[in-house]
Amino acid sequence: MRELVKKFLWSTAILSFLLAPAAFAAEPQPQDAPPSQEFLDWEPERDAPGRDGGTGEAYRKGYIPSPIDWSHLTDNPARPSGPDRSGELPSAYDLRSVNWLPPVRNQNPFGTCWAHAALGSSESSAISQGITGVNAIDLSELHMAYFVYGDSRSGKSFGTYWANKGILDQGGNADQSIAFMSRQGAVAEADCPYPTSSTYTAPSGTPEDYSPVLQLREAYSLGLGGADENDTPKLMNENQRNTVKQMIMQHGAVQISYYAGDGAYSPNSSTTAYFDNSQGTKTNHAVVLVGWDDNFSRTNFSASESARPEKNGAWLVRNSWGTWWGMAGYFWM
Repeated sequence: MRELVKKFLWSTAILSFLLAPAAFAAEPQPQDAPPSQEFLDWEPERDAPGRDGGTGEAYRKGYIPSPIDWSHLTDNPARPSGPDRSGELPSAYDLRSVNWLPPVRNQNPFGTCWAHAALGSSESSAISQGITGVNAIDLSELHMAYFVYGDSRSGKSFGTYWANKGILDQGGNADQSIAFMSRQGAVAEADCPYPTSSTYTAPSGTPEDYSPVLQLREAYSLGLGGADENDTPKLMNENQRNTVKQMIMQHGAVQISYYAGDGAYSPNSSTTAYFDNSQGTKTNHAVVLVGWDDNFSRTNFSASESARPEKNGAWLVRNSWGTWWGMAGYFWM
């Protein structure tokens, strides 16, 4: 058998040489991945109302589409690691019922939803792992949102988008927060408190001058959403929805982005439901998914039949606009 293997390998090597004399050519070089279509669509209109920090709208937002194309993960999303807590997925679930969510935060008066969503997911994850208690963790959104752009050292920060806007209104996305938390970690709110006024004292020094209380070890990019080759928005199939549900049950809150059009929230204060299929793949706000209800009635979304989703079911979402908004800071989508 060993002699047979030797002959086979030898024969293969000869054939490769005879048929492909270019084997001695230079190795293929790495290439830049294609940018995401959402980012390409966003760039020409980034100064339009609602596409930046939320200037002139009822609520601050601040999500910027990632330039990275994650579409290769759409049909093969990451699977949760660690112990399987999901079992047979229930028809309804709420992270508040297992005490895996700290209090709702308020990003006002800045466009820092992306930092609030990233750290909200991180806080929930830390609680789910038993690293900390629900009332013992509060991570600093200011530390992340400021130093992602405001680190004065060469090569240490992302470039800003708007010269006429402050650092905290530049916006951001999950990729930036993942990069920052991988390098710098997350620090306590008490060490770098979030400002409640548009005039504030910027953090001093460098991000390393603050001691992290959590260090990001790994993050899951599910690659869901986006558009196909015809620029038609992609909807999650059942398998992908179940993956998100498993993530919530095993790891806590899941960060997403969506288009927060102020007029799309249901006026029915008892449901606080949101549905808007008019914006294609545009997104401008980041939040976290914290549960779901497969039987949530589609009639809760709007009195108009044309403004309702096709089927029952909704995600439970935690926002970052304070407890006065929605259902004490939560809504259905």
